[in-house]
Amino acid sequence: SRNDNLLHAYRVLRRARNAKPGATNPKAKLTPELVSHIRRLYEAGGETHRSLAARFGVAETTVAFINQRRTWKHVA
Repeated sequence: SRNDNLLHAYRVLRRARNAKPGATNPKAKLTPELVSHIRRLYEAGGETHRSLAARFGVAETTVAFINQRRTWKHVA
């Protein structure tokens, strides 16, 4: 029913809002040290998001978001 759909959507969205940042998330594949390393490698040039993603076993979008500081903002 519509009410069931609304309740389900609320629960799913609430879960997404309560996601744990960075390494505190049990599903995290990266550590703050690896994130800093990814940023240094990218800023030094010669590495693409694709190559870094393959190297660290994450999605290309993950590397892009790290370098744009959309994720892992708390890591210098």
